[in-house]
Amino acid sequence: DDLVVVQVRQVEGVAHAAEDLGYEMLGFNVKPGPGRHVSVAKVRPGSPAYQTGIRAGDVLLRLDSRVLYSLDDFRETVLNMRGQASILAEIQRGNFIYRVVLDV
Repeated sequence: DDLVVVQVRQVEGVAHAAEDLGYEMLGFNVKPGPGRHVSVAKVRPGSPAYQTGIRAGDVLLRLDSRVLYSLDDFRETVLNMRGQASILAEIQRGNFIYRVVLDV
């Protein structure tokens, strides 16, 4: 299964990717998308992602300024987000591309 669930947590000042433990930080998990991108697999109701309109099937093009070409790019970007209050996400749904700010 190519589904990736990422949660970032602080353990003695070091952030760790905790796959398969939930998606507490952003409220969604991802899977490989069309072409060389990452798709949203599932969005947790009530999460920052849900509140900004992100839905399953959306293609996640960027987090902050980083283009996401793979699940590894997503993991690394989420790990580097520690300490940020919000993050800019660029999303594609059908022919439309939009940007949302996620509170983390």
